[in-house]
Amino acid sequence: MASWSAGEVGEASRLAFQWALFPTQQEFLADDYNWGMTAFGLPPGAVFDLDLAWQEDGKAHTARIEAIECAPDVEKLR
Repeated sequence: MASWSAGEVGEASRLAFQWALFPTQQEFLADDYNWGMTAFGLPPGAVFDLDLAWQEDGKAHTARIEAIECAPDVEKLR
């Protein structure tokens, strides 16, 4: 969001995007959920692996999602 110049993105769009972001850490209780996006500060088209860690019923779990590809820069596609 900080990279958007003033006037480039409207206030309503900025607010909607901010509300859609995942917090960096969140505790989920029974029946909780969160839908949203997260930003990693990588350039368009970058590929990365995402390591996940969480606890469920007091037991630690980990997983990896491999080869996530950031969306391309749409301005370069035009």
